[in-house]
Amino acid sequence: MSTRLRKSLGNRLLKWLRILEQTGKTQGLGESQGYYLGTPTTTVADLAVFSLLWTMRQGLPALQHFLSKAVPHCLALCDRLLDEAPSLAKYCAANPCTENYCGGQIEVCCECLHTSCCFLW
Repeated sequence: MSTRLRKSLGNRLLKWLRILEQTGKTQGLGESQGYYLGTPTTTVADLAVFSLLWTMRQGLPALQHFLSKAVPHCLALCDRLLDEAPSLAKYCAANPCTENYCGGQIEVCCECLHTSCCFLW
């Protein structure tokens, strides 16, 4: 995969992650409080954000630094959900997403992204 293509994919991922982060922040999501849509309790939206980012963080550890810069409030929400919901923490501990996160061309792109993400910061 060419450097130009990797950079393009990294920019696209960054764009979508910024939209994800900004949507939560607009609704009052903070690094130490709040839920994704500004609700008083956890909703399906929070679990969807968790599912996306927790699995990405676990399955693609090379992107950890990139994710922590792009979606810090959303990652903090993920950490709070693990703290607030023992059943979720137990499930995640029993089912780590460290192998077979994705496959095929998606896997190749994700493996290359950690290199291209260096261009974005």
